Amino acid sequence: MNTLSLPPVPKARLRQLVRLGSRRFRRKEGLFVAESVRLVEEALACRIEIAWAVCTAKPDERSLALVNRLAETGAEVFQAAHRDLERSLDVAAPQALAAVCRIPQRSLEDFRSAQKSLVVVCDGVGDPGNLGSVIRVAAAAGCAAVLLAPGTVDPYNPRCVRGAMGALFRIPVVEVETAEILTGFLQRLDYAVFCADSGGENVFLREKFPARSALVLGSEARGLSAFTSALAPRRLAIPMALGVESLNVAVAAGTLFYRMAERQEAG
Repeated sequence: MNTLSLPPVPKARLRQLVRLGSRRFRRKEGLFVAESVRLVEEALACRIEIAWAVCTAKPDERSLALVNRLAETGAEVFQAAHRDLERSLDVAAPQALAAVCRIPQRSLEDFRSAQKSLVVVCDGVGDPGNLGSVIRVAAAAGCAAVLLAPGTVDPYNPRCVRGAMGALFRIPVVEVETAEILTGFLQRLDYAVFCADSGGENVFLREKFPARSALVLGSEARGLSAFTSALAPRRLAIPMALGVESLNVAVAAGTLFYRMAERQEAG
């Protein structure tokens, strides 16, 4: 193990870590926490701005290398006792390193749609772990963006950041202020809108999907909202064995993403 010589983390910084568990404080400060070595690596690889970081006194080689890279970027790096990280972070068993990062500024105006693209619309997805998994599988399936309708959980919630495993930094995740703005965007760029619905068409029996397609995922508990219904989407279902009522939203999303991407027409 390696022993570091870093300045001790000020108590005010530990208090900030605790407060960044709150959505309101994250938005006020424009900051979120990357709570593991893997997430800090991903943040650096994707050029997410890191304000400061904290490390335990005896990091492993991987963490030590990251501390050196962080110092090269000009980020402040502090040392903390492991018990202080346990008290300050949202995770039960924190790793040796955590970083406070700036929330990227992303908007629909920045989005450039290719002739062939699949976008995901989350409408009221309320569980942060599920949203993180949806973002992760959307990135893996080659989706162009994840658009968050009003009422969807904060993508920078610590559980969502962990669940996305770095995909949050790699795929555009855009929070849209109103349903009207999102509807106008989809219509203006001529996206064919589909939604996940157990009463819909068997996704495996559909031979083709338009080059520009959008898949709406609704609330795990409430299902489709008035906003989704107003889009008049075509409904897609995943066939299930008798007696099985539903799938986790992230599992369903992955199945639908890959099938739709496989059957999309050329742009």
